[in-house]
Amino acid sequence: MPVGASADEHGATQTVVLSDVAEVRDDTLNVRRRFLYEQQPAVGLEVRFRSGTDAIAVGRAVRARADEVRATLPAGVSAIVCHDQPQWISESVRNFVESLLEGMALVMLVITLGMGARAALVVAGVIPLAVGGAVLGSTCWASAWRP
Repeated sequence: MPVGASADEHGATQTVVLSDVAEVRDDTLNVRRRFLYEQQPAVGLEVRFRSGTDAIAVGRAVRARADEVRATLPAGVSAIVCHDQPQWISESVRNFVESLLEGMALVMLVITLGMGARAALVVAGVIPLAVGGAVLGSTCWASAWRP
C-alpha cells in the first residue's frame, strides 16, 4: 500500500510503500486471536507513536491519509477507526485544563468569601507561579533522569 510519493528536481518520482516504513505481515490467526469489529471479521491496523512525537498531529495526518485511501476502496469494503488515541489524548488535555480553571475559580471564590478581595488577589497571583514552578520542576527532574 503506497503511503507517500515525492519527485526530485529531475522529475524522477519515488513511491514509499507501507513495508518501507513498517513491519507488514500477512498471517492467519486462530479463532481465539482473530480480529472482530461489531462481530464481523476484520483486518486490524495499529499505528504506534514514536517517543517524543506529537501524537495529535500524527493522528491528524493518519486520519487525512485514511480518508484518501477510503475513497479508493472497492464496494463492500470500509475503513473504520475503532480507537482514536490522539482524539482521546486531546479530550483528556482539554478536560484537564477545564478542571484546572474550574478549581482555580472555586479557590478564588472561597478565599474571596472567607478572607476578602485582597487575599483573593494575592492567591490569584500565587497560583500561576505555583503551577509554573511545578511544571518547571517536573521538567527539570525528568530531563535529569533521562539517559
